[in-house]
Amino acid sequence: MSLSSRMVAGSAVLALLVAAAFGVLVFAVTTLDDATKRERHAKAVTAQTLQLEKLVLDLDTGLRGFVLTGKKDLLRPWTSASRALPGRRRAFLQLASTTPEERRRAEGLVNSIDQYVT
Repeated sequence: MSLSSRMVAGSAVLALLVAAAFGVLVFAVTTLDDATKRERHAKAVTAQTLQLEKLVLDLDTGLRGFVLTGKKDLLRPWTSASRALPGRRRAFLQLASTTPEERRRAEGLVNSIDQYVT
């Protein structure tokens, strides 16, 4: 085998190795991007869930304070929470609808909140 043919073969092998490494890097970056998107979505759903929990606690706190004392000014948390709850429920359901399983769990949570409020 001549020197020039060995150089061509070596260059071809090197080019294949560089192309393979580039392909692996592209795959890794794509996978990382997908994981980041899933994490961002999970954080947003968690934040919405915590906001719903806070509203339910405000409903409970306001009603309990009014029942125990009879003072109407203690109903302020209940009043503001009952106004905000429908919009938060809609936003939560819209956000938590990326998969059928997630949608089913979100609807179950909203139904549980509705039953509790009722």
